[in-house]
Amino acid sequence: MATNRLKFLLRPLSILFGLVVMIRNYLFDHNMLRSVEFPVSLISVGNITVGGTGKTPHIEYLARLLQDRFRIAILSRGYKRSTTGFILASDHSASTEIGDEPLQMKLKFPGIVVAVDESRRNGIEKIMEQFPETEVILLDDAFQHRWVTPGLSLLLTDYSRLFTRDYLLPFGRLREQRYNSRRADIIIVSKAPSNLSPIDRRLIEGEITPLEHQLLYLTSIEYGELRNIHSDDASGISLSDITEMGSHVLLLTGIANPEPMRRYIDGYSASTTLMSFSDHHVYTLKELSEIKRVYSSLPSENRCIITTEKDSFRLREAGDLRNIFDDNFYYLPITVTFNNTEQEKFNNHIIKYVEKDRANRFISKVKRDK
Repeated sequence: MATNRLKFLLRPLSILFGLVVMIRNYLFDHNMLRSVEFPVSLISVGNITVGGTGKTPHIEYLARLLQDRFRIAILSRGYKRSTTGFILASDHSASTEIGDEPLQMKLKFPGIVVAVDESRRNGIEKIMEQFPETEVILLDDAFQHRWVTPGLSLLLTDYSRLFTRDYLLPFGRLREQRYNSRRADIIIVSKAPSNLSPIDRRLIEGEITPLEHQLLYLTSIEYGELRNIHSDDASGISLSDITEMGSHVLLLTGIANPEPMRRYIDGYSASTTLMSFSDHHVYTLKELSEIKRVYSSLPSENRCIITTEKDSFRLREAGDLRNIFDDNFYYLPITVTFNNTEQEKFNNHIIKYVEKDRANRFISKVKRDK
């Protein structure tokens, strides 16, 4: 009864929210609000819903794909940082300063410019001023940031929560109406099962119904090797070892949806105890003590803590983990993989876009200089 009452109250708010979003998009679509184009290849990776769809591992995939061919930069809003304005990430940045995901990307790709700015327009201008040789900027979570016109727009939707089945905030999880997915050039169904059948793929394609100009891809999460949180080194222990030892795992997460990771760990552990915090949660010393208490309550032989890679940064900033926890504290990196034989097609599409865009800019420059 309480749930029905809440739904009744949220419906009108969703209608009001949808009206505001519709007016905003109308103003951009009819050039009453103007989006800016920049003389650099802009690739936007975003979603149409709130919550995790895997934007960061897809940005990292693009960075790996492009970094040896082009001079690239990554621009993020820096979600839940305590600062404002434009900030360049460095090896010494803190997640509170730039956000956990930009910090993760900077440490993974030290040779790539990583910056944060809530204004993508200002952020792009600052990057081009300070690094004029930049050829590609990857825009993290920029699908709704219409003040900038991307050259290529990637829209992500979670396999278990397709945007076609969702509703506008606050009744549902949609940031804008479903039909606005038409702005995307590529739609990626993320976190799909790696063994998805061709029939299931066709059903998804039929439900999303990509437009003529849109390409549809499916990606899956691939878990990497455990790394020790105290040293960042390969842990020397695998998930298979955890199975052989009959280890009890405390799974510690501050992400939007921990269930896929919990199911994955369940396949290896003797038992899994989940401690789940909100997405991008900033841990405190008091919470570390509570985590230690829960960890100590597990069977004393063969127990360990496993967390996510982005949680590892925020946990280390909360206190001296070495003085609180033993060595059996690991984080589990993730990457994305493409289903079937679509990886080569996707890679070629991205590279050809950048090459063509760069060639067009060169031709335009030659014409202007004549």
